[in-house]
Amino acid sequence: MVSLSAAAVRPILAMYRVISSVSTTLRRCVLVGGVCATWLGLALPAAALEVPACQQGGAAQASPALAQRLAAMALHEHEQMGGALIDETGGLVRAGFAEAERDRLPDSAMPTWQRVWGYWESAGLGTPVDPDGPTAVMRMALVDTPWSAAFISHLMRQAGLDDTQFTFAATHQSYVRAALASNSAEAQNTPTPYAYRACDVLTTAPRVGDLLCHVRAPDEAMDTFARLALLLLWRAPAMHCELVVRGDSQRIEVVGGNVVQTVVLRRLSLQADGSGRLWPAYLASAHARQAALAAVPPPEGAAQSLLPDTHLSLQPWNVLLQLRQGVLPSTARP
Repeated sequence: MVSLSAAAVRPILAMYRVISSVSTTLRRCVLVGGVCATWLGLALPAAALEVPACQQGGAAQASPALAQRLAAMALHEHEQMGGALIDETGGLVRAGFAEAERDRLPDSAMPTWQRVWGYWESAGLGTPVDPDGPTAVMRMALVDTPWSAAFISHLMRQAGLDDTQFTFAATHQSYVRAALASNSAEAQNTPTPYAYRACDVLTTAPRVGDLLCHVRAPDEAMDTFARLALLLLWRAPAMHCELVVRGDSQRIEVVGGNVVQTVVLRRLSLQADGSGRLWPAYLASAHARQAALAAVPPPEGAAQSLLPDTHLSLQPWNVLLQLRQGVLPSTARP
């Protein structure tokens, strides 16, 4: 048996206490959904989690011209990519053109793969591979490289936003993180040029021009606004966002890229209480559903035990990026 001296044991115990303290802090923040006063030296102010402005706008349109311009561009791309549709029940009822194919509408000279390639170029993000390489390699790169954030960045760039108003990036978490940071400035009455604030999707009604976002594997457990804010303190989670393009008292429609390998329009029902908020059943993440099934397995032979979950809209939606009032594209400023 190996024996250790007291001097050797002390640093081991000290490290154990640090790890135990960090673990306890993180566990409390995640389970309670509260605010960590400090974690590994990083503060998470309450203002960053929510700002009153998220609720003050209600269903009113924040920046009508910009919001409508974004919606029109997204709907145009959706049409040019074949018009894929996911209905309120989460079913893919119409397929679109796949990202790396040569399909196109009769009145378009641009094949699908070139259109998707153009999202990267127009957003200023570079390209997945050398644009002067073989066409086959370029097309394969579009399959292997997630492009949903490039699609959103393309829309924002084409709408005239500049680098102070939006964080153009190949990952959604980059501009979600920037929106969350802008909450703190806004709460302190400090002017912020950033076009979006981060709001809790549970309590905020989506409007045209807003971005509806959720986390992706392996971060499905971060399925609330507070948990996401905590996670963003220390690493970059996998995320996905879609632009709200239309809405009424019963539903909203959102457009997103790289969904079933195309640009998709998704219909989502709203609560029946007139609040304009998303129907809460959509917020049930795969992580939560799997945990529920593990706790109470369905009867043998039941549909739940025989079929995979094919509802494409049951996602851990957890943050709404709300377009701020009076945002003007840089191209439209005097």
